[in-house]
Amino acid sequence: DPIWVVVTHYGWRIELFSMFPNAVEVRQVDSPDYTPIPWFNIVFLTLLAGLLFYLWRLWRRFVENRWQPFMRRLELDERFENASNGIAQVWRWLKANVHDRKSGLKGRP
Repeated sequence: DPIWVVVTHYGWRIELFSMFPNAVEVRQVDSPDYTPIPWFNIVFLTLLAGLLFYLWRLWRRFVENRWQPFMRRLELDERFENASNGIAQVWRWLKANVHDRKSGLKGRP
């Protein structure tokens, strides 16, 4: 009678150093068709993805509702456009090149 086991491990197997360098647990199972489902990993990664999405949306709302109106009130664009020094020239160049590239990418899927 063969004894079937499931090896719980972490990381990737590196054959150069040893056969099972990251084995944590060995459990006996009934048949070779047993497929373990990593419920903890599924739940943890789903919650982590949800948290990251929530933080991203929170940041986007902050930028749209607080930062952009604040920057518009400062009128930095007009101040830089009306300036006649080197910073204004760099600002015009950045605005023209970066804005044109961003607007060109919006139509692409």
